[in-house]
Amino acid sequence: MKAELITVGNEIALGQIANTNGQFLADALTRYDITAPYQVTVADDPELISSAVKAAHARCQLVCVLGGLGPTDDDKTLAATAKGLGVGITIDQQYWNQLSQELTRQGRPIAPEVKREAAILAGATPLSNPRGEALGSWYSDDQGVVAVLPGPPVELKAMVTAELLPKIAQKFGNGRSE
Repeated sequence: MKAELITVGNEIALGQIANTNGQFLADALTRYDITAPYQVTVADDPELISSAVKAAHARCQLVCVLGGLGPTDDDKTLAATAKGLGVGITIDQQYWNQLSQELTRQGRPIAPEVKREAAILAGATPLSNPRGEALGSWYSDDQGVVAVLPGPPVELKAMVTAELLPKIAQKFGNGRSE
């Protein structure tokens, strides 16, 4: 089976940092006989992200979008992915309640943009983030799966290991097409 990895970030597109997330995930997928012959890097531009997601979803059963989640202004990945799939965004209310309670307990301010860390694609299953705050999304439809994952390597690796790979094993087994 083939997958496409879409890495999002100006710093990667400009060559300022290496795409270690793509390398890590491509290697992890090989354990399930899934290859990632399509690996695209796009800047933090909603139109580029949306277009890349739409094209990838049309040609691969598994699409992983890496980076650009969170509360800052350059975190445009979730909205752009939703646009590319033709779906909306929703807040995981249970997670938002937990996150806001934890931030309050820590005495941290809850700025309005922090709520974006509880956002997922409409119709998706949330992917918990063992090393950060922004949720990931596991969106499945008749064409396949689109997983949206965080960019910080420590968060991505933890989410891939704890959440994504078990879901891939459950959905695709060993990844071989019948």
